[in-house]
Amino acid sequence: MTDQHPLVAAAIREIEASHDFFVRWFLGNASEDEFVLWQRTTAPEFRLTTPGGTMLALPEITTWIAGARGSQTSRFEIGIEDVETVHVSADAVLLIYVERQYRDGRTTRRQSMALFLRDDSAPRGVVWRHLQETWLQTD
Repeated sequence: MTDQHPLVAAAIREIEASHDFFVRWFLGNASEDEFVLWQRTTAPEFRLTTPGGTMLALPEITTWIAGARGSQTSRFEIGIEDVETVHVSADAVLLIYVERQYRDGRTTRRQSMALFLRDDSAPRGVVWRHLQETWLQTD
């Protein structure tokens, strides 16, 4: 068994920490300081391709997340599964993973492909550069 590349480990920690923040934020349990910290985890050029195919830039994403604080019920959950490294270099890592969300009595799953760049000033040493999400069929 080989040791995990440090950049891969940092990106996995970032995925987990960001989704933990999102759950707490959407439930209304995260602070404004945590929101500011989350903003330090994204590159200024960050873009998200939603499962529906819409491309969003960081200002749109930040505005949406800021406005969604406390928007979910107490039964909102996010789980991360099946993380796989696609590519890793000295300054970037590309991962795929499955994001499972439970809300409103329903579970959805999406395949996510995330590009992270090394950034020693970021909370976990990497920043999100691009995220592509695709709906997966539910069981």
